[in-house]
Amino acid sequence: MKLIAARFTFVLAFAALPAPNVMAASTDLAKRYVNLMKYEDQYQEYRNNCLGMYQTVPVDKQFEETPERQNVIGPGTKYWPEVLEAYAKYTNEMCARPTLQEFLGAMADGYASLLTDQEMKDALNFYTSQSGRKLIEAHKKASKNVYQAWTRINGSYIPIATQRLHRAIEALYQRAHQEHR
Repeated sequence: MKLIAARFTFVLAFAALPAPNVMAASTDLAKRYVNLMKYEDQYQEYRNNCLGMYQTVPVDKQFEETPERQNVIGPGTKYWPEVLEAYAKYTNEMCARPTLQEFLGAMADGYASLLTDQEMKDALNFYTSQSGRKLIEAHKKASKNVYQAWTRINGSYIPIATQRLHRAIEALYQRAHQEHR
């Protein structure tokens, strides 16, 4: 009976201790993992390809659907350098987010919320091995190839999507213009 009481007391005492958080890894381990995986390089590749995607559509193509603007601020006018400057600013702004720190933070937060400390330690141990380092380099090359294909495919589709957008807006404008007469 005393043995049962002792076991029961031990179980109650153990149950009263705060439970360790086994569901989430520490942010420090996740940040170490993100650094080891060289996600900064992946971010730079993403950003470069984002900028490249916007450069696949020449600025003068933006004026094909609006000839009245082309005559005033299009290629060959005195305002054209300002148009190019505005478009460059727009392109940089479209690709400015997430920032490097936002990207790396989101990656670390994702790993920290999905893996335990032990799983993060296991991953760190593997990726510091020769096979792990080789896999990191292969992943970087594969990601670069994916981003290049993504940019090429999106870039070839942008003019089509832009034309559809211009046609839809023009149709809506014409309909609204007719209704307000």
